[in-house]
Amino acid sequence: MDFKRFSEKIEEKKVEIVEDTFSQNYVLMVMLNKLSISQINFDSFEVEDIWDIYNGLEQAITDENTNGESSLNPKHPYTQIMRLGYKISAFCDAPKERVQSPFMFL
Repeated sequence: MDFKRFSEKIEEKKVEIVEDTFSQNYVLMVMLNKLSISQINFDSFEVEDIWDIYNGLEQAITDENTNGESSLNPKHPYTQIMRLGYKISAFCDAPKERVQSPFMFL
């Protein structure tokens, strides 16, 4: 592997501005996990963060039917975060089975 070329490519594509999105991510996490009022740290976000998440979720909706079901844009960042959260949750809820190794030392 050419580490010099790799380093040059990283320098070309690096992002100079890093946004502080902790508070918005916190609001999204609260909503997705349906936390109770007692579990929410209200010092971690502001009202504007709630509106930003609300507007972002509105933009993620691509279709709504008469049953109240919504379709989300799979490329929207919030949809990707939700999908990742569901996968992690499913992985954590999966039965834990350890298959016996055919080798004595493993």
